[in-house]
Amino acid sequence: QELRKLEAANNGNNAAYQHILSLAYGRKGKLRRELMEPLLSDPAAPLPPPIIPAVESSRPPVYSPEMAALLSSNLSRHGTSPRTAKQLQHPPILPKRADPESSDAKILGPLSKRREVNLRWRFFEEETAKVQPPIEVSRVHTIQASTSFDKSAKTDATERTDTRDVRKPTPPPVGFQGTSVLRDLESIASPNPNIPKRVRNSSFPNLTNDTSPISTVNHFIRRQHRKLLGKIPILTYLKHPNSPVGKYQVSLSPLARSDSLVALTSAVPMADEADLAWLR
Repeated sequence: QELRKLEAANNGNNAAYQHILSLAYGRKGKLRRELMEPLLSDPAAPLPPPIIPAVESSRPPVYSPEMAALLSSNLSRHGTSPRTAKQLQHPPILPKRADPESSDAKILGPLSKRREVNLRWRFFEEETAKVQPPIEVSRVHTIQASTSFDKSAKTDATERTDTRDVRKPTPPPVGFQGTSVLRDLESIASPNPNIPKRVRNSSFPNLTNDTSPISTVNHFIRRQHRKLLGKIPILTYLKHPNSPVGKYQVSLSPLARSDSLVALTSAVPMADEADLAWLR
């Protein structure tokens, strides 16, 4: 099966080419699990108290700051709605009986502690399985006082000031940390000004148009890598100079392109009174 997919990718099949790229860059398969592993826990966070007293295995899961940022962003959860901090603290799959002050708990009795533990861990595993892991975490940055945290997701890295003196929090050692993998992907996905769009080649006299195989292949590969960049979230730690604690921002490469990304970033505005008048 893998051999047939390789042959189909070499023949220009979109789905097969994306499958090969997804395996190579950890969008699926064993490499994806390895990229997710350092994000599934937070060694710096204190252990939460066990839900069942004296049972160590009943401790609820801990969301690392990186995983919490990924879960709360549309850019890393294509096809699923983001989660809020309140939902991570109190999973929506917990029944109302989990709250001892609720009417259901007073009528039917409190929820079993063992069931609460199982539901919390089930929610954690299901939600983290929907996240696309980053291939690296950006260095700690400091933003200027006039810059807002609510800036667009596709923030240009040149607008930030690199402060390598800052040590906390330390970005986790995600798979390709410290390498040039992301930059290499962007160089492949970016248009190459040295290759013209249409080049005549005397070795193909029977072609009805003047498009050479060189330009066609480069355009296909560039488009496929732009789709791949749409599946790779970029985590960047942003810290205000007057704040002791910063936050993680999830963004995508400016070259990223995918159908799901277009649906996320191009929301239809609400109709105002003038629009409704035209409709009537």
